[in-house]
Amino acid sequence: WVGITTNILIIIVLSIFKNNDKIDFIIRFNWLMIVFNLLPIFPLDGYRFIEDVCILNKKILIKEIFIYGGILILLFVMISTFIMGYYGIIAICIYLIYLNILKLLQNKRLEKQYYYQMMYEMTHFCLK
Repeated sequence: WVGITTNILIIIVLSIFKNNDKIDFIIRFNWLMIVFNLLPIFPLDGYRFIEDVCILNKKILIKEIFIYGGILILLFVMISTFIMGYYGIIAICIYLIYLNILKLLQNKRLEKQYYYQMMYEMTHFCLK
């Protein structure tokens, strides 16, 4: 939430000096950053909000669905920005897709760990 709060503070402070085209550009850019940060894509604030507030705390399958959805959103953003010619955003999307794939692999490891722990507890209980 620090990034979004910072963007809002920048908008509030710069709104006082709203006489310049450069300041208007910075204000619009910060609004864009707020919207981008609220997308439900790992590691952005939108995903963390859903993870903290909603049902994603222990449910690995639901986390994976949101990560796959985030990857689809990023692919859509990549295609649309490529068409518009904003190539720097494509590099950011590639990096975010990389982070999402790492998160998926981490979730798979956690899923295996939960499975092995459950099997250990079941066999340990049955042997008593």
